[in-house]
Amino acid sequence: MVAKGYFQLPGTADADIDTPPTGYVNLYAASDHGNVPYYKKPDGSVASFTGAAGPTGPTGPTGPTGATGPTGVTGATGPTGVGATGATGPTGPTGPTGATGPSQTGNSALAASSGDVTTTSSLADVTGCTVSLAAGTYIVTGIFDVLVNNALNDRTFEGHLDVGGSDQTTIATIVAGTFAGDRWEATQQWRITIGSTTTVKLRCKHTGGTNGDFTVKGGATISAAQASAAGPAGATGPTGPTGAAGAGAGSTLQRLTRTSGSLTLTASTTTMTEVSSALRLTLAAATNDVLLIGLSAMFSVGTGEGFVDSATIVSGAIVNQVSPGSRGIGHGSNELGSGGINNATGTLTYVVQSGDISGGNVTVSPTFVNSGTAGTLYATTTYGLTYWVMNMGH
Repeated sequence: MVAKGYFQLPGTADADIDTPPTGYVNLYAASDHGNVPYYKKPDGSVASFTGAAGPTGPTGPTGPTGATGPTGVTGATGPTGVGATGATGPTGPTGPTGATGPSQTGNSALAASSGDVTTTSSLADVTGCTVSLAAGTYIVTGIFDVLVNNALNDRTFEGHLDVGGSDQTTIATIVAGTFAGDRWEATQQWRITIGSTTTVKLRCKHTGGTNGDFTVKGGATISAAQASAAGPAGATGPTGPTGAAGAGAGSTLQRLTRTSGSLTLTASTTTMTEVSSALRLTLAAATNDVLLIGLSAMFSVGTGEGFVDSATIVSGAIVNQVSPGSRGIGHGSNELGSGGINNATGTLTYVVQSGDISGGNVTVSPTFVNSGTAGTLYATTTYGLTYWVMNMGH
């Protein structure tokens, strides 16, 4: 006998398979559509075709690799590691020398008195003797044209310098002595350094005596020459070749002061004699350079005449006297033979001669003549001594 039947297809409605066509047997249980086949036994019962599971078939071939998935997000930054500092590298080579910086031009100023000033015991401005100076270092010269109205040894004129409201310690002095009615120059020089534009002026007063003992007249002047300008220094350039000899030395200054160790003016000295080698000043110079030579001091002689001047010195000997004449009255004189204290405050001008030069330098020193008994060039805390020389070039 040939068994015929239907297999239920997945997704087919029940009505299509529950009632088989004529002559066919439904191999599915109408109550179980789980796709399990059944068969009908001879006794009319229905049994399922359930068999044991067959062996696993062989593994199929590996499928193609799928597309790469998207990159994941960046993780958080880890902690900074700790490492030792590396050794210092070697020093680099020295760079080339820079160009020489620009030169600085010095400044100068001059002002003269515009009216008389009668002294009191308090400082007063010398009318008109005021200058305004830019930053830098200056040599300031004050010349006080002083008329002595009343004369006694206890009356002293004082010439001062005021720098921006600060009174300088060095002063010019004249002791009245017996010079009533005489007119004298008191000269002093100062070296000052200022950091910005500053007013600089001469001032005056007296000590001892009474108001009116001295009058500063119209010949008073103040002058300033800049020793160094306050410009920035340029980088050092390479050393250039030695230049030819110049026309003369630039503005230079040598200066000394003494407040102890007064010096003896030997009696009966009738030719110009150097006061002391301790007062010599040396500076660079060339023939025809112009020197300004100043002394601010007091001196006395005995009963004779006395004169104080300057001279050039070579190998310890006088070469040329600065002032003309055998007496040389350049810095000061005592012609009355009174034995009083006298001023040595004159400023001299001298043109350097070829015989004055030694090793490219010139040396100057105070000199004297004394026809009387022994005298003194004072250097004390009361009567300080200042000696200076400046080369103005030519």
